[in-house]
Amino acid sequence: RVIAINSQIVSRSGASAGVGFALPINFAKRVVPVLIERGRYDYSFLGMTGASLRPNLAKAMELPEGTRGALVIGLTEGGPADEAGLVAVSGTRRVGGIEVPLDGDVIVAIDGVAVRGMSDLIIYLNRSTQPGDRVSLNVVRVGGESDQVEVSLGTRPHETG
Repeated sequence: RVIAINSQIVSRSGASAGVGFALPINFAKRVVPVLIERGRYDYSFLGMTGASLRPNLAKAMELPEGTRGALVIGLTEGGPADEAGLVAVSGTRRVGGIEVPLDGDVIVAIDGVAVRGMSDLIIYLNRSTQPGDRVSLNVVRVGGESDQVEVSLGTRPHETG
């Protein structure tokens, strides 16, 4: 039984010894047929950069206690998240010697599935969506207001070169 396909290794010695990375077989089963048919696989694109919001940062930003999710750090101009009205961090202030974002939306759920951090958001997009899908994001805005934002996903740009 195949459970994963090795994809790369990080090795300080240059030998085949180090930390290996593999693609889960369920991912390969979804991607390989598309690669064979079309020669490429398109990933969903939300058009944002983010970071995991931890409890200490949520407290410093004066968000409701227990708020966790993906903090919107930056937006691709004209991208899906930008077009949907998500708000990225626009500045910081110093709290206890640490730079803390002044604002920025925090994505706490996507299509009703809890988002505890940026990796949850990425995993959901990769496993459960494709370009053109509409997703519903539950966000916590500055001041702790909750909002629901509908986003039509784009296609992640392909690297060239």
